[in-house]
Order: sequence, then structure tokens, then C-alpha cells
Amino acid sequence: MNIGLVLSGGGARGAAHIGVIKALEEHGIFPTHIAGTSSGAIVGALYAAGVPWSEILTFFKTIPLFHTKRYARNKPGFLNSDNFYEDLKTYFPKDNFNDLKKPLFIPAANIIDGTSKMFSKGQLIKPIIASVSFPGVFTPTEINGQFYVDGGTLNNFPVEPLKKTVIEL
Repeated sequence: MNIGLVLSGGGARGAAHIGVIKALEEHGIFPTHIAGTSSGAIVGALYAAGVPWSEILTFFKTIPLFHTKRYARNKPGFLNSDNFYEDLKTYFPKDNFNDLKKPLFIPAANIIDGTSKMFSKGQLIKPIIASVSFPGVFTPTEINGQFYVDGGTLNNFPVEPLKKTVIEL
């Protein structure tokens, strides 16, 4: 049976999704498909890669979000989104959706045309970074010549792709 898990955004509150995953697993429920936006994109990607909930929690506790090396210089935004690439590369060395253990869907908002794009194939890390890039705080992320920001600005509960692929949400 396919079971979908949708993880919304919410900044630091997105870390609460880790507790949800822990509780689901304690009750023998193991989602087969994941969709996550904003902070839910990070949790969802790590979970889809097979990272245990305890390691996901450690990731959130140890990431140096406001380290001076992350400040944006001559870019729109306070923190340079590109500087988070190496943090994620540790968990996603092949940087590809195909290497995940579970299907994952990540929305990000295109700031040029105002549309939401759902990423589920190809390069993985940039869509994750784009989906967590809260406008004004993080710089937009360029993917294939387009610029993307926080997926939660247009789609904070990305249930649509799971409706097509799972029985239970």
C-alpha cells in the first residue's frame, strides 16, 4: 500500500515534522511517497534518502544558519542560499532525485513568472535550497536560468502530486 506524507513549511517550526515522522514510525506507519515545501522540503528530502529521524534532528540542531560565511554580498537577500549546498551535499552526494529511496516532490516559486514549479527529477540539492529560500532573507536560487524562492509562498501544502501516486494521504 502506498502512503503519502505531506510536509508543509513554517521556518523553524518545520523541524516539528521530525517528531511526526518519529511518531508514525513508532506506530508502524512508513510513508512511501513524500512531498515537502520550505523547511518540509529539507526534512522530506532527508527522510526520502533514508536518513533516520534522529539524524535529521541532529542536522537541524547543528546547521550554522547565521554563520558569517553565509551572508550574501551584492545579492538580494540577507543569507546566500548557495552557501548551503555543501551542507546538503554530505547527505546527497549524487545530487539526484533518482538516488532517493522514496519518491519526493518539492515545489518552489518562480519569482519571474509567479508560478509554482514541482521538482521531482534530476538535480536535487538546488530545488531543496530554492524551496527553503524565504524571500528577503535568502537569495533566490537559479535553476536552468530561472530564479526560485520558498515553495511555501505559493504552495505551502503540496498534496497535488501525491493524489496521483498514493492511496492514503
